[in-house]
Amino acid sequence: MKFCKHFSLIIVSLFVSCSSPQANQEDKGLPVISLPEPVVEYGFVVDTFTLVKNEINPGESLGKILNTNGVSFSQIAIIAKETRNTDFDVRYLKAGQTYGAFKIPQQIIQLSYLYMSKTR
Repeated sequence: MKFCKHFSLIIVSLFVSCSSPQANQEDKGLPVISLPEPVVEYGFVVDTFTLVKNEINPGESLGKILNTNGVSFSQIAIIAKETRNTDFDVRYLKAGQTYGAFKIPQQIIQLSYLYMSKTR
């Protein structure tokens, strides 16, 4: 008898829980939050970076630009060596070219990416 009583309670509780209508979020009148579109510049999503745009001044070199943005001289030497005799030879930068320095806030080495525009 006890088994029958428990079994019938289980069946009734399943029936009631399965048959009760569930209101979804639209029925409750909750606001729908839309996420803003990410901002993309130079092919990077810049929402997580601080983007500093600037122009190369007369007499300014890539080494000076990188060092100003926290890159060490030893790293600059490696970059200059690796880019020599490529499509982007750092020896041929010209005054007036624009660049974008992508920095990650609150990090020891702040500069993550450097974008240089094509020579005019």
